[in-house]
Amino acid sequence: MKKLVIVAVIAAVLISGGALAYQMTLGDKGPQAGDTASDSLEVVLATDKANYALGETVQLILTVKNIAADPVELTFNTSQQTEFVITAEGSDVWRWSDGMMFMQALQSKTLQPGEEAVFTAEWEQVGSDGAAISVGTYKVTGIVTSKNAVSADPVEIVVIQP
Repeated sequence: MKKLVIVAVIAAVLISGGALAYQMTLGDKGPQAGDTASDSLEVVLATDKANYALGETVQLILTVKNIAADPVELTFNTSQQTEFVITAEGSDVWRWSDGMMFMQALQSKTLQPGEEAVFTAEWEQVGSDGAAISVGTYKVTGIVTSKNAVSADPVEIVVIQP
């Protein structure tokens, strides 16, 4: 009986020591406390050009790149992974997700070091209400909608009379 207790104690020590070593190894390799997705990701928003004729389709491209030495996992609460927003004079004109429904399920995407994910959308130059927009300057924002959301620097576009 004493041998069984000694073996159980040794096993418990080895298991707890193993778990401690495992946690230390993960801590040494993975993101450190206080790190955020934005510390590990480069997020860039682009359009296919800066000036558009009124009514011309605007191509939106959001590129997310892992610039860390380790994989980065992005966790999403829904099937929506990005959001594009067009504003004018500080007010929302259009949101890519308006009128859409997304699956309510946890999802994740892991980006390996140096790996990129590219998300695209098109804006047909109409507001979320379906009305045509007018000539002017608009700000485009691209957002990765993970739990620790990160966004790209906004891009300005100009819509002109054809």
